[in-house]
Amino acid sequence: MILSGEEEISATFPPYGIRRFYEIDPARVIFRDRFLFIYDKEAGIPSQQTPYDACNNVFAALFRHLAKEKTTDCYAALHNRLDRETSGLLLFALAKGVNVSLSKAFAERRVKKEYLTWVEGIPKDDSWTSDSDIGKIGGKYRAVGKGEGKKAQTLFQVLRRGEDRTLVLASPLTGRTHQIRIHLAQAGHPAVGDRAYGAKPDKRLYLHAWRLTLKHPASGRLLSFEAPVPPEMQ
Repeated sequence: MILSGEEEISATFPPYGIRRFYEIDPARVIFRDRFLFIYDKEAGIPSQQTPYDACNNVFAALFRHLAKEKTTDCYAALHNRLDRETSGLLLFALAKGVNVSLSKAFAERRVKKEYLTWVEGIPKDDSWTSDSDIGKIGGKYRAVGKGEGKKAQTLFQVLRRGEDRTLVLASPLTGRTHQIRIHLAQAGHPAVGDRAYGAKPDKRLYLHAWRLTLKHPASGRLLSFEAPVPPEMQ
């Protein structure tokens, strides 16, 4: 890249330095065939590279994992990115031929995504739907008025009420950035540990991508995958 002399350049180093420490854990592989790779991501690990680190994320680690096998093409495409602090299922395509059908299945809402989350407080309703648009204001994603952002819809169902927090099943019908977190905060019940959207600090963001249900892009067989619930969320 050629600079004109008017640019401002900054460098950001990760707090742990430049070492590479994250690799694919075989015990966290939920499913694998020639077309799909389903992985149970830990909280605290990015799905993809960040501006300050291209090594310590699931996407980069998967490429290294495939390269070591030397039996397949080193190809992977991520179809459902999770926030760094969210744990649970990531779905990758391992063959270019299934990318279009997978993308279409997500776009047409034929992939069912279910998340488990502990939220602050006790919702008065057993179930509700949030459909506020989501837009970016001042560099932060927020709920905005109709027509002012991208359409978003999330279904919520109460599973268990505690003394000061509630276990909720969240089913996003669209895939906007921070969608579940924003819709929960708008309802007055942010996910436990979600400081970015008004919750008190906790051990982690208590949001887990629990279940994915879809038709196999090659065989058409109906598949359903579940990621074990982390101990701290049980």
